[in-house]
Amino acid sequence: MDDLEISKKKFLYKSSYRGSKEMDLIIGNFAKKFIDLFDKNELHLFSQILDSDDNDLYQWIFGKSETPDHFKNRVFQLLIDFSIKQNDV
Repeated sequence: MDDLEISKKKFLYKSSYRGSKEMDLIIGNFAKKFIDLFDKNELHLFSQILDSDDNDLYQWIFGKSETPDHFKNRVFQLLIDFSIKQNDV
């Protein structure tokens, strides 16, 4: 198993055990769907998302507060779109 695959497994685990059940579901399901599609740079961006506070992420994802500039990227936009779509179900 190479370093990239090990990182993906760690990110999958961290995505599903964040502390807040709602964010466990949102980020965990997002990771399960997209992580294998991410290149090394996108995994780095995803890692930054994982290092963020659950409440802040929730506020940014659902437009309750302004998303910081460093999160205005393809990976975070995918997370927003995925989360909104899941919330509509």
